[in-house]
Amino acid sequence: MFSRLGSRVTLVARSELLRGYEPDLGRALSDAFVAEGIEVLADTRIERVSSDGSGVTVAVATPGAGRILRAQRLL
Repeated sequence: MFSRLGSRVTLVARSELLRGYEPDLGRALSDAFVAEGIEVLADTRIERVSSDGSGVTVAVATPGAGRILRAQRLL
């Protein structure tokens, strides 16, 4: 919903989406999110969350490297 309203959305997941179910379902869901303009970070670990007056910073570890995500809000 937020993506369709114009917000940039990043979904951080600890594993593949719908892990434990049919693998094709998780891939299809991920593909649907990407088609909607949502960035999907699967197999990602959140290392640190901090906030200041301008928003939120989230440090994550992805399979390839670490990343810093900045946003106005964290849900």
